[in-house]
Amino acid sequence: MRPSLAAVAVVGTVFVVGCAQTSSPTSPSSSASSAVPAGSSLAAATSETSHTLPPDEVDTDINPCTGDPTDITFHYLQFVSHSTEDGAGGLHFEASGVLEVTTDDGFSGRGQLRTRSSGPASDVSQEAFGLSVTLGNGTGQRVVVHIVGHLVIVDGVPIVDLEIESIECQGKP
Repeated sequence: MRPSLAAVAVVGTVFVVGCAQTSSPTSPSSSASSAVPAGSSLAAATSETSHTLPPDEVDTDINPCTGDPTDITFHYLQFVSHSTEDGAGGLHFEASGVLEVTTDDGFSGRGQLRTRSSGPASDVSQEAFGLSVTLGNGTGQRVVVHIVGHLVIVDGVPIVDLEIESIECQGKP
């Protein structure tokens, strides 16, 4: 059962764009700006936080316990995203969420995701991603998913491009 990294990346992109629409400092989504002292050559940094839940995502993949294709639904129970544009023009984004995950063949469970990215104030940008999910179906079978990714780009050239996936069926039917 391989969750779609593309779907999670889309969700992260939606929140980077969506954060720019948040302006009420007293709402769960808040916006703040820091003042720059007179005579400083840097622009003010801006920071925005959102607690808006992403829409459900559905992906089809192979269930490692059954070997059959299954539809996987990712439903966010909690989600926080935070973006900061620093005074030098760099953008920093961080998000974390708690997910309820269900499949159309009877598996369900919870998971956590974390993602962050920064760039491009300099010639270096980087992204990191982590997803951990455990699903069960009541028969003792468990699907355990761990995905970690890290990308570092210097002067437009990927220097580090790492993705590790562990998706296994544990237990007996």
